[in-house]
Amino acid sequence: MTNIGAEDVVDGNRKIILGLIWTLILRFTISDINEEGLSAKEGLLLWCQRKTACYDEVDVRDFSGSWNDGLALYATWLYIHWIQLTFELQLCAPRHP
Repeated sequence: MTNIGAEDVVDGNRKIILGLIWTLILRFTISDINEEGLSAKEGLLLWCQRKTACYDEVDVRDFSGSWNDGLALYATWLYIHWIQLTFELQLCAPRHP
C-alpha cells in the first residue's frame, strides 16, 4: 500500500485500515501457502465461492467488488456461525453409552 500515514489510522479511515490489514495478511500470513496448485489467495477465494454458492444473490468473483453490497460477507458469516453453533451444540449434547 502506498500513501498511508498515521493520520489515516488515527482518523479511523476504514477503507485504508482494512486495506492495510489485508495487505499484512497477504504479505506475512498466507503469501507462502500453496496447496493443490492454488495460491493461498486463490484457495481462500475458492473456499468463499463454495460456501456462498447456495445463495443465488451472492456471486463471489474477487476480493473487491464482489463484497461491496455485503451479501458475500453476510453469507460467509452465516456459514462460519453455523459451524460454530453446530460445534457448541455437540459439546452440550448429552452422551449416552
